[in-house]
Amino acid sequence: MQVVFMTVILDIKVIPRSKKQFFKIDPVYALRCYVISPPEHNKANHEVVECLAKALKISKGSITILAGAAASIKRMSIEGFDSEDAIYAILNLEVQHALL
Repeated sequence: MQVVFMTVILDIKVIPRSKKQFFKIDPVYALRCYVISPPEHNKANHEVVECLAKALKISKGSITILAGAAASIKRMSIEGFDSEDAIYAILNLEVQHALL
């Protein structure tokens, strides 16, 4: 049996010029990524990709910014995972799901 992983699409709010790199759950945007780099010359975008790749233990080529390269909210494609929850688990983040 072959295991096939899908691509997960996430919206990530990037907070540049932070004192340290870390991830945090936000009730509005779901995931925030704090980076040290400024938003000029794609530095913050490159750092977000590097941080995610290192934290998820995947190659940088598995992560693509689909939309929002010049905005604070980026839509990112992450290959090799079957759900957002799998990514959050690796990042040691817990998402509160609303009960209806």
